[in-house]
Amino acid sequence: MKKILFQPCLWALVALSALATSCKETEGGTVAQRPTVNIELNEVSLTGVTATFTPSEGASKFDFALGLPSDEADFLAGNFLGTQTVLSNDPNFSAKTQSWTSDIEPDTYYVVYARAYDAAGNPGPLSARGFNSANDDFKVEIQYVSDVTAGFHVTCTNDYYKYAYAFGLAANKENDLLDFNDDVMAGMMTVSDVYDNYINSFRLADGSAYTLEPETEYVFYCKGFDRSNGTTDVIAINFTTAASDAVPNYTIEPGEMDFLQQHYTVTPNSLTSRVALWQNAYGTDYETTMFGPYNWKGDLLSMFSSWADDYTPETVNAMSRDFLTFSAVGETLEAAPYTYDMELEQTVEVYVLCYNDMFEPVNVRKQTFTTPALNESLPTSKASDFSVEMTKLTAGDLAFTVAYTGDAVRAYYYELYDGAGYDALVAADGEEAAKLTVRSEILASAGFIYNEPSATLTYTGTDVVAGKKYYVAIAPMNANGPREYGWGEVAMFPFTAE
Repeated sequence: MKKILFQPCLWALVALSALATSCKETEGGTVAQRPTVNIELNEVSLTGVTATFTPSEGASKFDFALGLPSDEADFLAGNFLGTQTVLSNDPNFSAKTQSWTSDIEPDTYYVVYARAYDAAGNPGPLSARGFNSANDDFKVEIQYVSDVTAGFHVTCTNDYYKYAYAFGLAANKENDLLDFNDDVMAGMMTVSDVYDNYINSFRLADGSAYTLEPETEYVFYCKGFDRSNGTTDVIAINFTTAASDAVPNYTIEPGEMDFLQQHYTVTPNSLTSRVALWQNAYGTDYETTMFGPYNWKGDLLSMFSSWADDYTPETVNAMSRDFLTFSAVGETLEAAPYTYDMELEQTVEVYVLCYNDMFEPVNVRKQTFTTPALNESLPTSKASDFSVEMTKLTAGDLAFTVAYTGDAVRAYYYELYDGAGYDALVAADGEEAAKLTVRSEILASAGFIYNEPSATLTYTGTDVVAGKKYYVAIAPMNANGPREYGWGEVAMFPFTAE
C-alpha cells in the first residue's frame, strides 16, 4: 500500500469535520469563525520530527503536543502530560516551529495535535497530523546544504530494489506530495539496486540538475520500493538554502582556455579556510567513479577530501595532485587543469570544494565551462620557428634543447626518426608529403611539450646506433590543437649519433 509520510489519514478527517462545524450564528446574523491551527510537518528522521504551527486570525493562544492516536482524548481534556501552550505574545506565535528528538521510536505511528483558543478562552476545532516515523530499513538524511546546492544520503536494506526521489519548492508541497506519491511529480528520478547512495542537487540520476536559489525553502522527497511491490512512506524533508555569504563559499572566474589547458581563479569568502578544484576531463567515463554504485556513489565531500588527505595547513603556495588543485590556507586559488582529449568546444565540469575553519569539507558545487571554438584565423608555425641544439650525441645518452619563437606555437610532439627512412620518403614523395607522413607515424609514440618555448629533452638507454643518421622530428600546433587550422609545418633536424 502506498502511503504519504505526514498523511493526515483519520486525524485529518477529524480536523476537517471539526472545521466544518467551527462557525456559529450570532444574534446579529453574522458568522463567527472559531480559531484554528494549521500543522505543517517539516521533517521526520529516525530520531525526531519537526512541525510548524500557524494559528488563524483571532487566536489568542494554542496548545500542541506529540502523542499516539490513543492520546487524543487526554489532549482534548487538557490532561495530556506533553501538552505545550503558546501565547499570542510569543515572538514566534504566527509560525511556531517545534522539534521532538527524544520521544520518537523508529517505525511508529504518531500524531501531532493542536488546538487554538479565542480571547474568551473558547477552544477551536482539533487539528491533527499523523505520520510514521522513519526506520533503519530505509533511511534518508541531509548531508549538506549550502546556498545553491544540497546533498542527501539514502541507505536501505536489500529488501528495497529501487527508490525514487525529487526536489520541489516548499510552497508547492501539498500538491507535490500527492504527485510524488502517485509517481507523476515532474522531475522524479529512480535509482535501482543501490543500497547506499548520495544525491547531489546539481547531479541527478539522469545527469541533469535541480537548480537551487539562495535563501529559499525546498523539499526533498524520497520513497523506497520493496521486492513485494510495496513502497515505503514518502519521506519529505524540508530544507532552506543559506545566503551566499553565510556559508563557506567562493567565486570563480575562468581565464585563458585552449584545447588542452584551462585556467580558473577561485576566490574563497571569509568563512572558507581553503578550496580545492577538480575538473572532470574524462567525460562520462569518469561518472562511474564519482557516482557509480561500487565507487564513491556521489559522496563528493568524502571523495575529494580523501584525495586531499596528505594536504597540511602548513603548505604554502598552491599545490597539485593527480585530481585536485588546492589553495594555500586563506588564499585565492589559481588552478590550471587539463582536458587530455584535446577537444575544442568541449563542455567541462568544474567542481569546487570548500572547507570551513576546522578544515572540514562542507560545501561542493559544480559549474560547467566550454573550451574555445576553432579559430581559423590563428597563424600556424613554420619549421624556421624552431631550433634544436644537440648537447649530447652519445648513442645511449642523447640530449637536445628545442626552442621556438613567435606566438604561432602552443605545443608540439617530438620524436627521433630514422634518417635513411626520412630521406627515402623525401626522395619518393617530396619534402612536404614526407613531413606529413612523419607526423602521422610519430603521434602514437611521440613525446609532448606544452607551452614551453625552450625545453631540454633526453633519451637514455635507447636503440640509437652510433654513426647512424637520425632526425629530431617536431610536429607543432597552435592554440587550435592537433587538427586542421592547428597544425604547423613539421620541422626536421638531422644529427649523427656518436
